[in-house]
Formats: sequence, C-alpha cells, structure tokens
Amino acid sequence: MPYIPRQDLERRLVDAATEPSPRLCIVTAPRGAGKSALLRQTASRLAARGRVPVLIDFERIGTSPADFACHFPRAIRAALVARF
Repeated sequence: MPYIPRQDLERRLVDAATEPSPRLCIVTAPRGAGKSALLRQTASRLAARGRVPVLIDFERIGTSPADFACHFPRAIRAALVARF
C-alpha cells in the first residue's frame, strides 16, 4: 500500500522534534492506519535536517520496564551507528 501523505501531521511532528526543547510525541491509531509509515516519513524528514531519529517498536520489546530499559539504549546505539 502506498504512503498517504499527512503533511500537517508530519509538519507538527517535525516541528515538535526540532524545537529548542524537543517534545515527546505519541502517535496512536488503529492497526493498519499508517502509523509506522508516518513515523518512517517523519524520521526521514528529521534526518534530512541533521537529526538522528530513533524509532522504537514497543510491540517488539514487550511492555515491562525491564524490557524497555534493555532495548532503549540498544535502539539509540543502532541509530547512531547507522548515522555515523
């Protein structure tokens, strides 16, 4: 399925991430609504601005704080290694 641009939402996410004090944004929608595609597009736009986006798939890492604590540093490390 092709990506359906959501220019206003993409702009709001990029603006929130590039403010002097970046804000956390949580994107929720039903399965199949295009959340992952939206986040990949937003990450691409952020990378074009010199940012290092880190995407974390919570469904893959589980929901426990221990799982998150283990996966989060790995996700950041992977993003930095891919960037540099």
